[in-house]
Amino acid sequence: KWVAQVCAALAIPCLLLLPVFASAARRGGPLYFSQDIHWNPAGHRLAAETIARFFGESLP
Repeated sequence: KWVAQVCAALAIPCLLLLPVFASAARRGGPLYFSQDIHWNPAGHRLAAETIARFFGESLP
């Protein structure tokens, strides 16, 4: 939340992946490897697609 607040105060576009991952996790399917906290291929795909969409909408 702190990063989002700083970005808002500076009028900088900000992408927070936590809400995206939380929503996807509720829909099912693992996004992390079971033995640690690193993203698995599905998590990397979700992050990449979300970041690409964000840049596509935020940049001219």
